[in-house]
Amino acid sequence: MKFVLFSDLHLDSPFQWAQPSLGRKLRLALRETLDRICRLAVDEGVDALLCAGDLYEQENFTPDTAEYLRSSFEKLAPLRVFIAPGNHDWYGPTALYREVPWSPNVHVFDEARLAAVPLDGQVTLWGAAHRAPANTNGFLQGFHVDGPALILRCFTVRSTALSDSKKKEKYRTRLFARTRFARRVSVTLLWVTTTNQEMAGG
Repeated sequence: MKFVLFSDLHLDSPFQWAQPSLGRKLRLALRETLDRICRLAVDEGVDALLCAGDLYEQENFTPDTAEYLRSSFEKLAPLRVFIAPGNHDWYGPTALYREVPWSPNVHVFDEARLAAVPLDGQVTLWGAAHRAPANTNGFLQGFHVDGPALILRCFTVRSTALSDSKKKEKYRTRLFARTRFARRVSVTLLWVTTTNQEMAGG
């Protein structure tokens, strides 16, 4: 299977150090970055788009951002989108994630423990949500699976059962939204297979 993984986009960042006009430009650049990520997912023909947290800023998001995200991910259908809320977009009572009427292709993890979503007959995606901006317990503490799985949480995707010699992974990272002032957003193409076939590309 093939995925696009990204995190730490931080839509609606206030950029308090910047002049208002520059702040608006930088926030617009973050949206343009997500547009590029979505295009990459389509162009690469991936099986799912994965967001590992901090998609937006909980304290600063606007209704316009909520609609922008709903529309952006709906346009990707039937491509599946999985979101694991982080500590800046934590899944609380007033979270954007609760307000948006997501299309059926979007899945937002909402539990503070890892929950499973089967992706096909062989690979399972596990995800969890930060339910508070701080002091979240470690999701991986005491966690174990016996078969091929991907674990999606804020800042990382980890694969398990890699001791199986038949399982291969390959990563390719592209850097998006690289400006003098804005933070960097890392986007990774991730392949997972449970066959002996070597993956092409690099």
